[in-house]
Amino acid sequence: MGHCQAGHRGQAGAEQRPGGARRTQERARLRRRAAAGGDRGVLRGGRAADHAGLRPDGDQPARLLQLAPRFQARHRGQGPARGELRIAEHGEILYRGPNVMLGYWGNEQATAETIDEEGWLHTGDIGYVDTDGFLTITDRLKDIIVTLGGKNVAPQPIEGLILADPLFEHAVLLGDNRPFVTLLVKPSLPQVEDLGKRLQWPGTVQDWLASSELLEELRRRVEELTAKLPSQEQPKGTSVLTEEFTMDNGLLTPTLKVKRREVEARFKAMVDDMYARLEKLRKSDQ
Repeated sequence: MGHCQAGHRGQAGAEQRPGGARRTQERARLRRRAAAGGDRGVLRGGRAADHAGLRPDGDQPARLLQLAPRFQARHRGQGPARGELRIAEHGEILYRGPNVMLGYWGNEQATAETIDEEGWLHTGDIGYVDTDGFLTITDRLKDIIVTLGGKNVAPQPIEGLILADPLFEHAVLLGDNRPFVTLLVKPSLPQVEDLGKRLQWPGTVQDWLASSELLEELRRRVEELTAKLPSQEQPKGTSVLTEEFTMDNGLLTPTLKVKRREVEARFKAMVDDMYARLEKLRKSDQ
């Protein structure tokens, strides 16, 4: 949600022009608390400067922020006089108010793609307001997986559940335009070494990385970690990667985030084979 302006409305763009306002660089990938909640809520507040009232909530994880008391949640359809935050039907977080930019300098197309005719700024973030009044930003709209059955799956929260287990170094959820979601995992080499020694697997750590014992252990842990998720969010298959994820090989960004599309393209043959095997198993069970 990086297009709000502090102080006044203006134009945004790659280059600062006289009379224009800077684009905010930080995106509010944070949970925000209002006085009341609802999964289709509207948040209202005062001037952009009032956003300084955001403060860490000590009872919540570090990614959470609590809004100052002057902010309150309003149900969609009630028009607050100033800033509004709304969750669209497809889950995208929308915002409009006097502290939002007028548009991109000299780029009408980018402006039209970002701000609709009703003045709502489309943040590109997916989220919801929980029963405690917290706004949770779960993923980027561009990363949402849409299965063949039309189910929308946000991959990052699921990957986060899996990465809470130190045995997993990387986890990449896949399933766009597929019948169900699956998972590619890169195990942690030190953790594999410790596990193999503890369970007295035969061979070396390189043998263990390609072993059926490790694959079964990884699959078992994935099933346990995702057992409470809705069925469409549970990976139906897991494949193991041994290649390191680095910036040099194009699988990590400079901020060390996994490049999801690049991973899927790099290991497309493995992914296709996994889906083919799973489909064959499904048909044999019918």
